[in-house]
This record gives sequence, C-alpha cells and structure tokens, in this order.
Amino acid sequence: DKTTTIGQGAFYGCGSLERINIPVSLTAIYEKTFEGCKSLISVSIPPDVAEIGAQAFYGCSAMTELSICAIVSDWGEYAFAECVGLERIYFASPLANVEVEDNARVFYGAGSDGDGITLTIAENGELPLNLFEVYAGEKTAKVTAVIFEQGKTVLSDASNEFPFLEEVAVPESVAKICKGAMKGYLSAAETVDGVFYLDGWAVACDELCGELSLPDGTRGIADGAFERLTNLTSVYIPASIAVIGEDAFAACVGITDISLYGEDTAVGAGAFRDCAALEFVFWNVMSASDLGRDDGVFLNSGSESGGMTVGFGDDVEIIPSYIFCDNPFLKSVVMSDNVTEISQSAFEGCAGLTTLYLSEALLEIGKNAFDGCPVVGAILPVAAIEHVDVTFLEEVAVVGSGKINDETFSECRSLITVVMDGITSVGANAFYGCENLTEVSARNLIEIGEGAFYGCVKISRVIAPS
Repeated sequence: DKTTTIGQGAFYGCGSLERINIPVSLTAIYEKTFEGCKSLISVSIPPDVAEIGAQAFYGCSAMTELSICAIVSDWGEYAFAECVGLERIYFASPLANVEVEDNARVFYGAGSDGDGITLTIAENGELPLNLFEVYAGEKTAKVTAVIFEQGKTVLSDASNEFPFLEEVAVPESVAKICKGAMKGYLSAAETVDGVFYLDGWAVACDELCGELSLPDGTRGIADGAFERLTNLTSVYIPASIAVIGEDAFAACVGITDISLYGEDTAVGAGAFRDCAALEFVFWNVMSASDLGRDDGVFLNSGSESGGMTVGFGDDVEIIPSYIFCDNPFLKSVVMSDNVTEISQSAFEGCAGLTTLYLSEALLEIGKNAFDGCPVVGAILPVAAIEHVDVTFLEEVAVVGSGKINDETFSECRSLITVVMDGITSVGANAFYGCENLTEVSARNLIEIGEGAFYGCVKISRVIAPS
C-alpha cells in the first residue's frame, strides 16, 4: 500500500494478467508499464497519479472498464491506444486546466471492437483539452454515449470531438452550459429547423432567418447559442426553458420582438445585449433569478429611432433586480396587475423611460428601482409614488385607495392631468405649485390638506364629491 513507483515496462507483455489493484500511494504510471496485458479486464487510476506514460496500457485489448480519478497533468502518447474492448470510461478528475499535446492519440483505436464506449463525466469533472481527437480511418475512439453526472455546469471542452456519438445525457442539476462546450458533441444532436438540441438544450444552430420559435419542452439555451445571428427577426422562448445562457442572443441586430415565458427562469449576463433593432419585449416569467448590475441582460438593446417597450404578462409576480437597468432605449413599461414586487434597481438609469404603467397589486419596490427615469406619463399605485421621480410628470393616474402624502407632487410644474378616483385623502401641499395642472379627478375624496392645490392657477376642471 505504500508503493509510489512502478518502473517502466514492469508488467510489459504479461498476457495472462487479469486484474491489478493500483494502490492510492502511487504517483505515476510510467512508459509501457502495462503494455500488452491483453487479459487485463479493468483499471482504476487512483487520485494521486499525476502522470500516465506513453503506451502505459497500449494494447490491453480485453479491458472493458477504465476509471480515472486522478488529476493527470502528463498524458503520454498512445497511453490507452488499441484498448479495442473498452466499453466504459469513468472520468472523475476535478477541475484542472490540463491540455494534452496534439496528436498524442491517447485513446487511438479504443472501443473499436464493440458497440462503443459510454463515457461518464463525474460531477465537476473536466476532460483535458485534446484528450479525445479525431484520427484518420477508424482509429478515432468509438465513444457512442456521454453522460454528465449531477453538477452545476457543463464545462467547455470544445477541443474534444466524438464523431460516433449517439447520445448525450445532461442532468437536471446543470444550470449552465458554457459557450462552445457542446461543439464536439454535435454528432449526437437532434436538429430541428436548423437548431441543434442535446438532451433538450439548444446549444448551437445553422444560419437562421426570420422567426425562431423554440419548441415547448426545450430545457435550456447554452451560452452564446444564437449569438450574432443577424437574420433573426423575432424570438419565442417557451415556459419549459429554465436557463437562458450568457450572450445567448447577443448582437442579434435584426431582432425586433422577443417573447419569454417561464416559471423560475435564470437569465444569463448579456443574454439579449446589443440587439439594436429590438422594439418590443413581452416578459411572462413568473419569477426570474435576481441579477447584478454588470450582468447587462438588455444592455444597449433597443431601437435608437423608435425605442423599446416592455410588457409584463399575467404570470409575472416578481420583476428581478437590474433586469433593464441602464438601458437608454427603453421608453415604455407596462405590467399586469399580478406583479407584486419590483426588485432593486430593476429600471435604474433608463434615461429614455417616459411611460410607466405599474401594477395596482404592487406591495414592494426595491431601492433605486426607477432612479434616473424621466417619467412623463404614468399609472401608479399609491405605494409606488415615492419610488418614481415625479419631476417630469405630465399625466398621472393614481390607482388604488389610500392617501396622497404631504408634498408628494409639490412643484411638479409639468403636471397637467391627475386622476385619483380611489384616493380618499390628499395631504398638505400635495400639489403645491403645480402651475400647469388643469384637470383633477378625485371621485372619492373625503379630506384635503392645507395648501393641497395652492398655486395651481390653471385648474379648469375638477371631478370630486360635492
């Protein structure tokens, strides 16, 4: 159990050797150590092995199972070449930035005698770059199935290619597929209308034109899956999608409208950034994961000439933080009456946002949700008024019952029309100095505070109880 080294060629050509228990103390398997052990059935590489030498298991033709639990940083040429009987490879190596030399042919001819190899990549496992390459003729490793075990991320290993692949299994726990990670797996992809799907994930596509309607049942969209498809004009994303990857539709400069549905959808950074023609977004995601300011989901998206309108559907309960922050082209926001919460800085810094129709059911509005938004026309529940800059308001409808607090609209010199038919009380100086206010509708008003309309010299029409 304390063995640390087995010398070069130590078991070379031991044709009757069927099993070997490699101790956990071993740190290296040198050149040709087990070459030609044609009866060896299975091998497990323990965690501390950092080197597997050239031709270490070359020609172990009876080997059906191989388990690699080590962070192998040094892969020798033809290490497992001509292991023609291989059926299963279990790769449990944790995260490691390892690259195999070009043309090392580590698995040259592996699995060629059977129905193919099932490659299982353990949680947080990562294939070294170039470990599985395509070789001339039939000498490419015959991997027919790749199974990713439970984990959060399918890591990028675009350098590995599997031309014989028939199946890819991605677990439910995977919350992200990195850009290009599935490039080498596309031989197993189902192609529908030019989109490549691997186990329900949209991972890449051919050149698409016009409308993209992802089918119901699609599980997720990989990072960058549709990036820079300039001919797309509209996108429909069904409720089944749990993940929209980073830069998924970035720089799709022809998209004019997007419709998103979902229950608890995670939206990646820059998912819809730089969509320069975007005019309308219909967001019907019940509760999306919160974002950070730097995520820029819709950064620089919107039509410079016509602006962008966002509508929130009946299924939306919570609008996530920073979702449209710092977007200069957003001009109008309309939400259904089912929205109960707007998270922190959701629309902060939207310098073109002039029209705001908020849900009457709003209970909570996060810090800075509408900071820097020069709203001109709005439908506001009472609870939202203090969170909106009312300086530029021209028309406002206050929905719901309750009270307009003292000085709420004081000195709003642009204000022309106010509708507040559910309001029963207006506080002191509430509309003080609104010198252009001409129409007020307050059908249920009971109490008016001192100076509430002082200086409103242009009022010409009032609807109120006698």
